[in-house]
Amino acid sequence: LTLVLISLGLAALLTPLLLARAGDSHRALRFALAAAALLCATQPLLFTELRDGVNILAYELPPAAYAWELLKLGGLAICPMLLVSGFVFPLLLRNATAGTPPSGGSNVARRVGVLLAWNGLGGWLGAELAESLITPQLGLWYAIALLGLGYAILFLIYDLRFANDASQAKAVVNRKSNIVNGLAVTSAVLAIGWFSGTLPQATVLKTE
Repeated sequence: LTLVLISLGLAALLTPLLLARAGDSHRALRFALAAAALLCATQPLLFTELRDGVNILAYELPPAAYAWELLKLGGLAICPMLLVSGFVFPLLLRNATAGTPPSGGSNVARRVGVLLAWNGLGGWLGAELAESLITPQLGLWYAIALLGLGYAILFLIYDLRFANDASQAKAVVNRKSNIVNGLAVTSAVLAIGWFSGTLPQATVLKTE
């Protein structure tokens, strides 16, 4: 939980920097979705490499050694995924409030309200389904790969939705490029997720 809160807070602080480097919120969100998909897919590979499978950290380690192992595991295998996925919601909020909507300020309030509602529903429903259904049935690594696939699909949809707002000829070219990019990310996530099935698998048993 500590790593989650630190990563999400850091993502919120770094969002303006990402926007400055990307140039606009659409490019930044495309980057965040693609990176979140790929990092989710590769997280099982990093974790099993760093921890020799799914072995837990030994509590008998000296405090300094235990802290180092924890920081190394979190910094390399967990925090990057959480950090990049933490960019998504602030950037969605930025896109929802950017520009002057045709219907005036009330339209912005409605879009933000809908976004917050979906975020809250997703946070609650995702946690319930992950604990009671997805992870017990698929195992931990496949569950994480499924999360990466969700980001990849969102990346593909967003890429096609905002292909280009310039000239029609250039929009057609960009749309083809975006389709290729979206399919490449999705294919990579599927391939890595399939390979995750060969890794030491952590399965959460159903509770009574």
